[in-house]
Amino acid sequence: MTSADITQYLEKGHRIRPPSGRAKRYQPRIRSGRLYVPGRQFHSWTKPDAMRAAVPAARKGITDWLEELAELDDA
Repeated sequence: MTSADITQYLEKGHRIRPPSGRAKRYQPRIRSGRLYVPGRQFHSWTKPDAMRAAVPAARKGITDWLEELAELDDA
């Protein structure tokens, strides 16, 4: 199992392993009756916000870099 697998399980959800039937006193911790863990979709929800934040930050970084480069050329 890789970190990409874990990220995918958190993003999209995964099935719950059923009990083996060997332990007599086994009590499942999940009481909802579902056979899966729902995904959190944190990448899906934050992707548009990340683009909105990244573009202005990149523009500012490029303009700062160009200004510093112009100062070096003048010196």
